[in-house]
Amino acid sequence: MAGKGQYDIFISYRRSDSADRATLIRSYLTEWFDDNRIFLDTHEIHQGPFPDYIEEALSTSKYFVLLVSENSFSKKVDSNEIDYYYEEIRRAINKNLTIIPVLYDDIDINAIAFHNDLKSLKLQNSIIAHAEDPLALKNKLHEFTKKRTTSLKDWIAFPLAVISIYLVVSLLSGIGMYVYDNNFTSYEDAVAEAADHVCEQNGVFYYPISHNTFVIYNPENSDITKISMSRDNAHSISISENAAFKVGFWSTAVAWIYQIMKSKYKPHNGKQYLAYIGAAVAVVAGVGLGCTVERMIFPRYRTKIIRDNIEKLSFWQNVINYKYSSVNRQLIIE
Repeated sequence: MAGKGQYDIFISYRRSDSADRATLIRSYLTEWFDDNRIFLDTHEIHQGPFPDYIEEALSTSKYFVLLVSENSFSKKVDSNEIDYYYEEIRRAINKNLTIIPVLYDDIDINAIAFHNDLKSLKLQNSIIAHAEDPLALKNKLHEFTKKRTTSLKDWIAFPLAVISIYLVVSLLSGIGMYVYDNNFTSYEDAVAEAADHVCEQNGVFYYPISHNTFVIYNPENSDITKISMSRDNAHSISISENAAFKVGFWSTAVAWIYQIMKSKYKPHNGKQYLAYIGAAVAVVAGVGLGCTVERMIFPRYRTKIIRDNIEKLSFWQNVINYKYSSVNRQLIIE
């Protein structure tokens, strides 16, 4: 018996009519899978608890090849008897294995009256097995189970598409916010916004109005000037002090979306909860990325009302009063 983690394929069949077919399927699969990585139980399973090695084989497999004949689901099982064929299928579905039904006897899978917990089988792509054309069955099995190589395009296309969507949405949102900020921001909000971005060095206050242009206010002589200087000389003044970090963090988190979508919300070995958590993180990350880019392109502290007032003494006095107010930063309008 193969050890834990060594199986690629689990073959499930009804012993009463498909044992020979299962052996043939296995022989086909050994041409492109190692013999010891294909699970086929060729011994009778007796009454009792569901065997641990069956559970282990299912838990470590990726593909679940299900042989379905006209009698596969017609067996009557006593209430005190375990139908292992049914149990294998149910567990494979719960573990989100890739299920490959192989249909014999010209049956129509949609015509089978499945139990409620097996109805998802009707949504699976199936292989029709014709006795007169065994090569077609073999080729289909290979097509369904062959290892697919992932190109660079596969790795970057979806993440780029997702990020592009976020950026477009952010751009449109940013335009809307820009219009709102420039036309509906109150004087009090403008003072509060300016206070959050003003920087003090040696008793002199700096406010960025463009990438390298600052308005400087000296409270000693009430002098207000506009100068150009590098950001190295205005240590904590920037469009967004953590913008680079935020974009990097959110972009990395968005990559979760690719991993989740790649597995179609059905990660191997039943890690559904991790998938849902990852999807939630990715959505939050995308929104965070969008908001960061939006504010980098349309910074609120450069709105029209601030630009119109930043060189006025009364505005600066209100900004300083707000910034250093000791009572809950309450706004003091002089």
